Order: sequence, then C-alpha cells, then structure tokens
Amino acid sequence: MQLAPSYAGVSAPVPTHYYVVITNCQDVNQTAEVCDGPLNIFSFLLPHRSDNDESCKSSEDESQWVEELLKLHTARVRDVEILTGLDMYRSTTLNYTQTLSLKTYLHTFESDT
Repeated sequence: MQLAPSYAGVSAPVPTHYYVVITNCQDVNQTAEVCDGPLNIFSFLLPHRSDNDESCKSSEDESQWVEELLKLHTARVRDVEILTGLDMYRSTTLNYTQTLSLKTYLHTFESDT
C-alpha cells in the first residue's frame, strides 16, 4: 500500500477571491432549470483580503454595508470563469447565443432604487 505524500509544513493555498453566481427565472413560478422565458443573472467576485477592512466594518450594521459591497464587486459570469477556470452553463438547454449573453451580462443596479 502506497501512502499519500505528506504536506506537513506547507501552507494550504488561499483563494484570492470568492465568487457567487445567481441565476433565476424571471417567472417566479419556474426554476432556472425549466425556465421557458428570460433568465436573471447576478454574479459577484469578492476579493479575499488579509485585513478584512472591506467586509468587517464593525461600527456599522451589516444591513448598511453588505449591499454596497456586493454592488462594488459585481462581475460578469465570464470574469468568474476566467478567474476559476470553470465553464458555467455547460449542461443547459440554452443555445450558444443565449449562453454568451448570460456570460457577458453585467448587472449595473442602475434601476434598483
């Protein structure tokens, strides 16, 4: 029996960013998997900073700064793919044009008030 190599003394890799990709159907009665209409997409790339100054604003309630933090770090799905090496929406029934449109869409929050 061969033993796995020991990695004692070697620090584990730490990600430079965390990501979230949210996809939902505009028709709230359908899931994204069976949606026969348009999809909504929101994606975020949150930097992993050693000082946590951006995410730990102890003087403010979370409800005051989390939304602004997410808006600041909005990204395209393609940005997430480039950073992670993943290929999103690969196993969907979307055609090529729909997939490209989702991957390159950047939500701007301009109409969200």
